[in-house]
Amino acid sequence: QTQTPKPKTQNQDEDSLAIQDLIELKSGEHLPFLKALVGRWEEHVTTRCLLCREKGYFCEVCRSREPLFPFDEDRVQLCDRCGALCHTACLAPPPPSSGGSSGGVSAPPACGRCQRIERVRDSK
Repeated sequence: QTQTPKPKTQNQDEDSLAIQDLIELKSGEHLPFLKALVGRWEEHVTTRCLLCREKGYFCEVCRSREPLFPFDEDRVQLCDRCGALCHTACLAPPPPSSGGSSGGVSAPPACGRCQRIERVRDSK
């Protein structure tokens, strides 16, 4: 595994940035370093570290045992009703039925957490 060299900052203090550092960030000069850094941390969280992997969430719709992480924005989204993390495809509304007369937009499926909340609310 090759290390991407850390970009040299204008300021000697590692906890602060100089104006030139911000200009270089905006220009994309540090993009290779930042992408490599994010990639290493993503690999750590999702595959290498059992403690981090155990902090993942599980889809409340399909109940897949593959953990989901909030930073995986291409695959996951929050339920609009309860905020549970689910696969994007699982929260997609079903396609409109061809013979239906409702004509409206179909609501996405209720996630498991929403269903549990409704059961508790109905039992009171």
